[in-house]
Amino acid sequence: MNFNRRWVGGLVAIATCLLGFRAFGQRYAVLVLEPPPGHLYSVATDLNSAGQVVGYAASPLSEPAMRWEADGTPIALPYLPDPDPGRSVGFARGINDLGHICGDTNTRSAALRAAIWIAPDNVLGIHDWETANSIATDINDNDVVIGSYYDDVSLLYAFRWENGVTTILWPPMNLASGINNLGQIVGTRRDTGRAVLWDNGQTTGLPGGLGSGANDINDQGKIAGYIAPDLDHIYPVYWEGGQMHLLARVNSTHGGAAQGLNEAGDLVGYSTVSPGEHLGVIWRHNLMSVLDDLIIGADGWTVDDAQAVNENRQIAGSGYNDQLGVSRALRLDPVDTGLTLWGIAPGAFGRRNVVRVNHATPGARTYLIWGTRRGDPVPLNQCPGAMIDVADPHLAASAIAGPDGRCDISINIPVQARGRTFVLQAVDGASCEVSPPAWLQLQDQ
Repeated sequence: MNFNRRWVGGLVAIATCLLGFRAFGQRYAVLVLEPPPGHLYSVATDLNSAGQVVGYAASPLSEPAMRWEADGTPIALPYLPDPDPGRSVGFARGINDLGHICGDTNTRSAALRAAIWIAPDNVLGIHDWETANSIATDINDNDVVIGSYYDDVSLLYAFRWENGVTTILWPPMNLASGINNLGQIVGTRRDTGRAVLWDNGQTTGLPGGLGSGANDINDQGKIAGYIAPDLDHIYPVYWEGGQMHLLARVNSTHGGAAQGLNEAGDLVGYSTVSPGEHLGVIWRHNLMSVLDDLIIGADGWTVDDAQAVNENRQIAGSGYNDQLGVSRALRLDPVDTGLTLWGIAPGAFGRRNVVRVNHATPGARTYLIWGTRRGDPVPLNQCPGAMIDVADPHLAASAIAGPDGRCDISINIPVQARGRTFVLQAVDGASCEVSPPAWLQLQDQ
């Protein structure tokens, strides 16, 4: 295919090669986190900086909370005393860098009761609401646990637990989802259906949408979540500095959610491609990549959900193997290889945006291609065997890669492009390698 040189809205690009910016793992190797023998599937919910992952597994008789060590060794966590004799159920929902875990298990008196595991064989119940149900959703590095409970008239309240002392979060927060090391908590207020931030006793609503939810917060105050622009969809967003920013989606007619983030600001979650079908994704500087496009050496595995990302850019999620017919918790470990677009800033119209290309052939020309949607793979005439996944591709610019195989391509995006989504790919002119596609959501602000 010959590149189409038409420019939608007057898109202008300037190519420059930059040396010295830090390169990170661009693709991912998959570590499959197996359930204990006799269990049917496993699900990952969180991970810490050591690469330990937590979640749960399931069998017909039990559903234990789980911790997987850094090497993938599974450990079934104990239940609280006096479990339901009909079926034992447990969920590990958060882990901190000390290896301490929060979650919940069932008992005879409650369908779920919040718990903390200080060690894999040491479980402690958090508070005692007698017959009320409670869950623990996150734990920070100071061992402060957050969660929610139902009172005796089925009203949902968020709580904060520290050193055996439970505090109900007030002004109202009904569902607490994430806490950072500064003690800031994010979640949802039920009476408004909106995402909120709780900080030192003050609750602040987050802007955007008819409804919204906040899932995680880092120590810089960046918040991952979603908004509901109407009654039928939810869209992935993040909040920073009191402003809401829309994130790219694979299919603009469907939704998604940002579920976790790290201190570098990388966000992970899912994007809906059709009703009931999700793809795990990662966003960096507003540029989104589908994790299935980035994993290597993992025949048959698809990543349908990403829950958390740590400071080493390892990702905890879940996926399905269509060859084996099994669902498993997964940890994705970064591998620094492969031509990849990895980062664009700031994702704004009327400004200079920078696309970063890694692992190109040193001294060779690298081409940036763009379109408005992903399409069926088509051959690239200039490179025998190369396939482009961008529908109606346009050539934006090219640059000569530096000795380290890296370059930045600067794009001046016109005001007319505000609010639009673009799909980008890079082509190495020497090797004919094509990068996986990446989506850019321009902010409509």
